[in-house]
Amino acid sequence: MLLAAAALVTSVVTSWISALHHHEAFELYQALLTFGGVFLVAVASHFGFWKPTGVADAAQNAIGGIGGKHAADSFGSDAS
Repeated sequence: MLLAAAALVTSVVTSWISALHHHEAFELYQALLTFGGVFLVAVASHFGFWKPTGVADAAQNAIGGIGGKHAADSFGSDAS
């Protein structure tokens, strides 16, 4: 979900800045088309490169992302 939100914000802001720079009207269709491309490339790079190499899991564990193990979760797991 975070990846989709980042892709949407990136595409809308990029299209908006381009429209302001070229003194043209903002085109929502262009922004949504850009969103599709950005999201496709982001998902492909995540599952095609970052996840198989273990970089995605290491980054998630380093920052304590969703689903990551916390030291307190395994505190009493060895006691029987």
